[in-house]
Amino acid sequence: MNVRGTKRKRFGPVTVNLASDGFTQWRVTSWGLRIGRWSWNARSGKHSINIPGPWRWTSNGRKNR
Repeated sequence: MNVRGTKRKRFGPVTVNLASDGFTQWRVTSWGLRIGRWSWNARSGKHSINIPGPWRWTSNGRKNR
């Protein structure tokens, strides 16, 4: 039986997402940066901007070559 877990740690404007396959070993799955209304995810390469109200603009991210 496998036990899996996820955590999100914030260090100022940097957010680090962690995943675990066991009880003690954590690995970084992705990290991102948020400054004001703008954010960026290192794994997907997407940029997002929160627009006033219930709206959000998101880029398409990196292009596959």
